This record gives sequence, C-alpha cells and structure tokens, in this order.
Amino acid sequence: MDELTTLNGRRALVIDHQLQRIPDSRKADWPLGEDVTDLGNGFWLCPPKTDSGERIVVLDDVMCGALDEWLAIRRQKGVDSPMLFVTGRGTPIDRRIEYFHWDKALLRIGIVNGEDGVRLRPHSARHTADTLFANAGVPESARLALMGHSDAAMDNVYLHADTEALLKASEGATGALRLTD
Repeated sequence: MDELTTLNGRRALVIDHQLQRIPDSRKADWPLGEDVTDLGNGFWLCPPKTDSGERIVVLDDVMCGALDEWLAIRRQKGVDSPMLFVTGRGTPIDRRIEYFHWDKALLRIGIVNGEDGVRLRPHSARHTADTLFANAGVPESARLALMGHSDAAMDNVYLHADTEALLKASEGATGALRLTD
C-alpha cells in the first residue's frame, strides 16, 4: 500500500491523493488532470486541492495498533486494494457507508446523531482533532502540517474555544475590572 511508510522509525500515513465522487454527468466539467485514477462507479483518486494537502501523518502506538487490526481484517477477507481504507470488496467507501459507521461510533460514546436537531458530520472530527491538538500545546506549525492547512487563518476556522481558557479569560477580566470582592 502506497499510503503507508516509515519515517524516523515510526509508521506513518502518506496523504498525496483524495477520493472524489464525480458522477458521469459532471465528468466533462471536472478539471481532471494527468495525475488522476478512475476507480469506477464515479470514484476518482485525485491530487489534493492544495500543496499543503499533501502530507505525512505519523501514527502513535494506539493508532498503529488500530491499523494492525484493520490490516488483519483486510487479509482475513482477502481484500486486495492499493487504498488503505476500502470496503470488504476492496471498493472505495462511499458517503452512505461512511455515515453509517460514523453514526455507530457516535452511539458508542452516547451520542444519537441528529437527536437534538444538530447533525454531526464526519468532517466535524477534523475540528475536534485540531482543537484537541491546540489544547494539548501542539505547535501551530505541526497542527498545520497534520491538518493539511496552508496557513494559520485556515487553521483558525477549525479551532474551537476551550471552555477552561474562556473561563480563565472571563475571570481575569472580572478581576481586572474589580467586579469581585
């Protein structure tokens, strides 16, 4: 699999293409270049939208363990595909399958997707991850590289306020204004 590599002794994912669903009706309008692969059924493997979209994500031990489990399942099912994340038949994972598994994962942590009128999308996980990285003190340059963002302005769209940090700011302002005893 071209998506796996080793970097300084650590396993990593190489992200240098993205899956696009391009229906036949839109194919003529789509700017398909030389570096695209028709995977069939309207799926195309295309370069990322920007240069910063090409990146390497180093995996920690927990993610390596999960990846090993996934690879074992693939071997057991006889899946042969150059792509890492595919169905049991080796075909790309479409939106319907992605949402099915996303909703199941949310249920495992006690969230019924859409129950309160808000529908969480898998893309929401990118916002959560970036916020967790920032709250953990991951330097901005590393967050940009992990997220595939070209600049901090784009990264800021993904960051969400840390409640504790907001509380400290509020308490600091209250103290500065001497609104408390």
